[in-house]
Amino acid sequence: MNGDIAKQILAELQGIKAEMTEFKAEMAEFKAEMTEFKAEMKEFKAEMTEFKAEMTGEIKGIKDELKLTNERLSNLEEKQQLIYDQTAHLTEFRTETTERFEQLATKKDLEFFDFKIIQHEREIFNLTHQS
Repeated sequence: MNGDIAKQILAELQGIKAEMTEFKAEMAEFKAEMTEFKAEMKEFKAEMTEFKAEMTGEIKGIKDELKLTNERLSNLEEKQQLIYDQTAHLTEFRTETTERFEQLATKKDLEFFDFKIIQHEREIFNLTHQS
């Protein structure tokens, strides 16, 4: 009976030993996978850092271009305002000039004035020579 118990204990110990060996192998595999995972994570972090640096550079470039575009837009708006002001001034000048031209004597008016002057001169001449 002691021999059977000893054999049974020995068999269980061998089973436990086999399970422990299998567990150690699984743990070693797990450690290897974790090491590989850590290496991949380190590589991923490096790639992310590089990507972040690239994005930062691109964003800075875009901001610089946007700043330049805004400056150009401001210049265009200023020039547009100058054009509006000049157009308003020219329109006002044109209106004033047109009004002045309308007040000037026309060719017919001048012909009439010439006729009237001649007529008055003739009447004055006749009046002065009649007496």
